[in-house]
Amino acid sequence: MGSAVTVTREEFTASGLRAASAKCTEGAQVRRILALVLILHGRSRGEAAAPHAAWVPR
Repeated sequence: MGSAVTVTREEFTASGLRAASAKCTEGAQVRRILALVLILHGRSRGEAAAPHAAWVPR
């Protein structure tokens, strides 16, 4: 079993990170930022790392 992710920097909120990702033009950076958003929402590392995670509409 993997270890939990601990977020130590509290100046970034999930909504602030989503806004920052909307301004990015680099796809890989956007994916990393959105993975952090998922972690802030309590998702596991595996869910956050999934390529389809939460930003693909179903």
